Amino acid sequence: MEYSIVIATRNRLKALQLSVPRMLAQSRPPAQMIVVDSSDDHAAVAAEVRKMVGDLPIRLIIKHSERGLTLQRNIGLELVEQPIVFYPDDDSIFPGVAKEIMETYERDSKNLIAALCAAESKIPPADFPIGKAD
Repeated sequence: MEYSIVIATRNRLKALQLSVPRMLAQSRPPAQMIVVDSSDDHAAVAAEVRKMVGDLPIRLIIKHSERGLTLQRNIGLELVEQPIVFYPDDDSIFPGVAKEIMETYERDSKNLIAALCAAESKIPPADFPIGKAD
């Protein structure tokens, strides 16, 4: 079982520079990453995300859209190819989260689980610069 990540963002390149590498470094990395960006400088965001993903075996889609979290997430959802979708904020996803969530779905042999939420940790990873991602 694989999953897609949909990231809605606007004018938060520094936040993406922190979170995208964490998403890609998960012990269960995504099969697909969709970034729906409404930034004023979309070209810079797209270039940076492409650089961070590099040649990893992840299907990357970057779309520019009008501003609006719900709109951007719905645009991303239309492009999803996997049965499970993660909607992380553009500034956080902690190590091990994907593995835990995916293992929960895989244990659900009766398909009773419709959604899961990973609550924000009160203690972030030691190297996570909280408050420094504009």
